[in-house]
Amino acid sequence: MPHDTTLIATIVMGLVLAFAFGFLANRLRLPPLVGYLLAGVAIGPFTPASSATPTSRASWPRSASSS
Repeated sequence: MPHDTTLIATIVMGLVLAFAFGFLANRLRLPPLVGYLLAGVAIGPFTPASSATPTSRASWPRSASSS
């Protein structure tokens, strides 16, 4: 089973950013959840789902209302 290194790198980067932003938020006396949310916003545009191509969407199952 081949591994997609971009997906693994995205997951690792998300975890690293969540830890760093959570720590920074904690140092600023904010809940760590604020840091986790900011990390999600920072890494969000780089997730693989946002780069779906129209051809990959065409293979998705169709809902009953669109048939």
